[in-house]
Amino acid sequence: MSRLWALSLAIFLLANPDPVADQLGTAWVKSSPDLFKALSKNLKQPRSTSSLYSSLTRAICKAEHMIRATFHLPDHPFSRFRRRHDADDIKDGGDLHLPTRSSIPRGTSKIANLCIALWPFIAHGTLTIFITLLMIFYVNNNSFNLEERRPNGSLANGSRFRPSQWRLLQSDITTLISVLLAVLRLMVAAWLGPLCWRYAFLLMEKIGLRADQLYNIIAYNIPALPRAKPLELALWVVLVLTLPVYFVAPILTGSITWASSFNVIAAPTGSVINVSAVTHGVRWLNWTEETFWQEHAVRHAVGLANIAWSRDSPHGSSKRVLPSSVNLRVNSTVTNVTLPYFHVSALEWVSNPEIELTQAQLNVRTNVCDNITIPPVSSTSCPLLFDRGSLAIIESTPMSWNINFPLNTLVTETRLLTLYAAWRNNYTKSCVPDNFDRRVSGYFPTNAGFYPDLKLGHCWMFAWVNYTAGIGTCFNCRISSYSTVQADDTNPLRDIRGDYVAGAALRLMPSITGTLAAMNVSVPSAWDNLDRYVVEFLERSYAVSWAAVTNFVGEYDPQLSTTYRVAVPASQALVDIKRVYLWLCLHLLITISGILFLVVQADMKVPVITDTTLTAFYLDSSEVYEPGSRPSLKEGALIRVRYEDGHMKMKIE
Repeated sequence: MSRLWALSLAIFLLANPDPVADQLGTAWVKSSPDLFKALSKNLKQPRSTSSLYSSLTRAICKAEHMIRATFHLPDHPFSRFRRRHDADDIKDGGDLHLPTRSSIPRGTSKIANLCIALWPFIAHGTLTIFITLLMIFYVNNNSFNLEERRPNGSLANGSRFRPSQWRLLQSDITTLISVLLAVLRLMVAAWLGPLCWRYAFLLMEKIGLRADQLYNIIAYNIPALPRAKPLELALWVVLVLTLPVYFVAPILTGSITWASSFNVIAAPTGSVINVSAVTHGVRWLNWTEETFWQEHAVRHAVGLANIAWSRDSPHGSSKRVLPSSVNLRVNSTVTNVTLPYFHVSALEWVSNPEIELTQAQLNVRTNVCDNITIPPVSSTSCPLLFDRGSLAIIESTPMSWNINFPLNTLVTETRLLTLYAAWRNNYTKSCVPDNFDRRVSGYFPTNAGFYPDLKLGHCWMFAWVNYTAGIGTCFNCRISSYSTVQADDTNPLRDIRGDYVAGAALRLMPSITGTLAAMNVSVPSAWDNLDRYVVEFLERSYAVSWAAVTNFVGEYDPQLSTTYRVAVPASQALVDIKRVYLWLCLHLLITISGILFLVVQADMKVPVITDTTLTAFYLDSSEVYEPGSRPSLKEGALIRVRYEDGHMKMKIE
């Protein structure tokens, strides 16, 4: 190959008359007499082909050495074979072997050479760790915008604004991950491509390779089968560990699930919403004097309930409808707002009403209805008779109002509650579940008793309820539905305290519960759990009753204002952490493979090859035949290299 290089240089000199070629030509001409002498001698006296070849070889070799000396070119990185073959060895043939001298060019330190060779390996490991950390700590559970990096937000007054801060899009994240994986694939290719050559060189140095094995290693990354030799087995493991990395990208890209979400951004400075509050009770006198306003409050409360709740709304949440937030998106947050607070701490069913209760408490259609109904009372106005599921906290006196503005009170008490539980078509039958034709629940508490209406088919249940009623403050309160703020277990009410209209809200509750039960739209289901139905129904009815009374009585009182944050639609990334770790482990196989390769390489005479693409050009093939190197060969003998049965064989002719 060196001789071919020199011959090519001669052709280059003839075709390129420039200063560099002139300088090269000077060195070439110094050796040309030998070349032309050999040519003329053979032309005048024809000799054998082998003699002509030998003369030309010596002349070209001399020219090559002079050119290297003139331009201070390095010698062949790989020297001639250290092992000498006699004629018998050549005839037998064998595997391909690699020379054993260092491939480090002159002037390059071993450390620099190692860094150049290992940079793809180091870059791959670093990028793999970076992608893993990015997926776990940034992408996972983070929300990204859908269409704009700075989307328009809707303010409470209906206007639009564009926030100053921006956030990446969902498509940006998928693009970023794709780009990182593409770069990672380049790092893998930059490391594994040369690794296959280095693997082949080490085997050729120590053991030897068949030509087809070399082809499979370089072309398909398929390692040669080990032959029970520790070195070959170790190198085989090195290459096998790299095979899974070609198929692991879908594991990472498929680990992300996108769910509908939102981002909350600050509204412009000065953006507030107004909230009604009772501070002076300007309209309290109107409330006490006109039952029309009380009936109006009941209708208003029922409307608020239908806005805030549905039949399937989650349990345990306190809500309030804010008309001033009608233009805000769901999941926007209000900085602080007052919400009604109602908590049931105990619910105990009466197991034997006829024994445990008085006749006044048992007589629902007369005594109880008269005390809970907004005047004027009639036979059809009692809210407990509207439909199954109606309930009410029993009052001991008829509804009346004190004209004096009430005190700010946190109500905590234990009261008797009655529930319209079932209906019998034949009122003469006893109130037992087997006689029920229509019922509110499919499962009644075993410790609960029933009391029959003696003139109609109603069956009543009674329970002692211990509760606390007042108000609380919700900070960063989320808008859970249309114009409705909500406090729940994730953001509970704080600063529980008394309120001016808590008593009035409790007094109005029976009229609201009867209407809500008849509508059967915003009440919870009682079929599977009657206890939960009672507690949840009391909480909802108190919330809307308090809101209706507050909106009316506090209509002319100074309103409170609060700031808010605006929600914009987004998409939340939910990352399967197990898949990310699996992807990481499979990529770490390359790290393990590289470390194992370096351990094996440390025992080799040939160091890590920097540029494997040029290594083949550094090989010195002059050892195939050089005059005088084979004393046992006769003058004129030829050595031919042939490919037979997967081996490169040298034969003497």
